[in-house]
Amino acid sequence: METKRCVLYLIRIQTGPSLLDIMVRPITPEDEDRWRSLVREEMNLQNTSTKKRSAYTDDPSHSTALDILRLSYSQLKRVCLENILNLERAGRISRNNQYQDLLNSIAVDIRTKHKRRVQRARELDGVRQTLGALDEKASYLEAQLKSYNDYIEQAMITLQSKKGKKRFLLPFTRQYNHERELARNGRTPRFGSFKYSARNLTDKGVLVSWTGYNPNDHRQWDRLSITISSDSVGIFHIEGSIGSMMIPGASAVVPLDDLLQAQFNNLQFIFVFGGEDGSANVGLKLNVNLLVHLIMKKFYKDG
Repeated sequence: METKRCVLYLIRIQTGPSLLDIMVRPITPEDEDRWRSLVREEMNLQNTSTKKRSAYTDDPSHSTALDILRLSYSQLKRVCLENILNLERAGRISRNNQYQDLLNSIAVDIRTKHKRRVQRARELDGVRQTLGALDEKASYLEAQLKSYNDYIEQAMITLQSKKGKKRFLLPFTRQYNHERELARNGRTPRFGSFKYSARNLTDKGVLVSWTGYNPNDHRQWDRLSITISSDSVGIFHIEGSIGSMMIPGASAVVPLDDLLQAQFNNLQFIFVFGGEDGSANVGLKLNVNLLVHLIMKKFYKDG
């Protein structure tokens, strides 16, 4: 396409019995003068509201093609000749007929430019209609997704808000003291809080390991506690403490969505309290399936 555009300008300055004859003809000062006049004329036309249309004005590649009007005539001719030789090497045109195939192709383009312009306009209309339909579909799907998310959130709120029967807590147990402490300080989470010893969670299979602590040290292991609480729908806080003191850095926020995704991905363990690097060999190692089971039992079931 670039070569065709070059040829259209070349033959307005030099003429000859064939394109090959024009390409090998020397450039005279008069040719350069005529070219400069043609460039000024073209530039003036481009600055007016009514622009002259060529056979390639509406071509999609026109805007990114060679800026011909910034070239001298000799530069234009050199670029055109290089392109013609490349096309010849590619087998697209032949020197045997003095590159007449290229001129024939230009003639066809000129005759069919209106047809091609109409075809491109139709294609553009089709693209616009497709984009409009896609936008409508996207808006519909976004509305459906919002409706679905709202439904899921409301269902989770309903499930998590079910109180069921009032649980009876034995006095002076870990959970009894935990709930009394929360109530006394006015920090009772909206959806509940449960405190377990590391020993208890290990026996349940939920706790696999805790970096820095030895389960064989029974005195230490029994004093370690893990609290699982929820003050927002589907969001769980896991905290570690020893005695009544919080362990620095032993705090994590675990969305239920992340747990369910890990379960769906068949991940056996998750790691929390792992520090900023998220290393899987530090912190608290928990069994995904058993942790999900515990959360569902404590936060989403009656009783």
